[in-house]
Amino acid sequence: MLATFLTGRVEGQVEGFVPATIPDRFTRVVRIGGVADNRALETARVSWTAWGTSKADAAVAAQRVRSVLLNDYMEMSLVRGLTEISGPYFDPDPDTGRARYSGTVELRVRARRI
Repeated sequence: MLATFLTGRVEGQVEGFVPATIPDRFTRVVRIGGVADNRALETARVSWTAWGTSKADAAVAAQRVRSVLLNDYMEMSLVRGLTEISGPYFDPDPDTGRARYSGTVELRVRARRI
């Protein structure tokens, strides 16, 4: 849901996995946890990472991801709220050395009944 939402709102490819060849601008989003608040609402913790061609470019990409998440999350029909857990922090890719920034948010989402 979040990768689809960010596609077209941030520059570059957005996926839930890292491709073998990382584009100049790339954002990965992945659910890293969360809890069921009740039968109808859950809190999903999501990590995002934005790559760029340089540290400055990655910082710009990260600020765009952050801005879209904080300002436009209401456009996702099942999302009832968003809390930033960790703002953008420099997180160079350990495999390639490429510049990237990461952050974490929690989305309060209408859940499927269990």
